[in-house]
Parts: sequence; structure tokens; C-alpha cells
Amino acid sequence: MEPSNGYRIHRAYKRDNRGNVVTQVDVDYAVKDNGAISKWRKIDFRGNVVTRTSTSMVSKITLNPKVSDSDFSIKLAPRTLLFENNGARGQQAIVDENGVPQPAE
Repeated sequence: MEPSNGYRIHRAYKRDNRGNVVTQVDVDYAVKDNGAISKWRKIDFRGNVVTRTSTSMVSKITLNPKVSDSDFSIKLAPRTLLFENNGARGQQAIVDENGVPQPAE
């Protein structure tokens, strides 16, 4: 963290149960756009060997976009096994030919 920059995280580590670093994430922030995250680099390790690296970049930020109910719906193919978890207990269903989930038996 960098106290002079709003306590933003610039580097984070994930460690195994022996304290060895298994993942490192480096974060860059944009000068504009309220200093939002602009890119991050993830590095995976096995011992002291880098096994994978990836870099992701933010290409567009939209704050408070207008959304509709259709933005949150998914069309599932017939015979798809669906598991819904409503926070209390989950239920399994199978999507019928009309795209409607039916209780799994």
C-alpha cells in the first residue's frame, strides 16, 4: 500500500501454507478517470520458477450505466442442469425444451 496515494494496493501476494509466494499481482492506476485501475499483471510461481504470467488492461470504464432486466438474463439450452442457490439452500433443475427450468428428479 502507498499511504501518499490514498492507500492503494500496488502489489499483492498469495502465499501457500509455508509462506512461499505462489501468486504476485502488480496493479497500475490511471492518472485520469479518478485514478481507477488501468492494468494489472499476475505472476504465478512454483518455487522460484515463474510458471505463468498474464497482463490485463482496462479498456473502458462506465460508471452507473443504464441497465435493463435483459442484461441479467441468460438463455440456457434444453437439458442444461441448473443449480440455483438462493442463500438458504440450493435446488437443482433441468431446463425443458421451452427454456424453462423444471425441478430435477
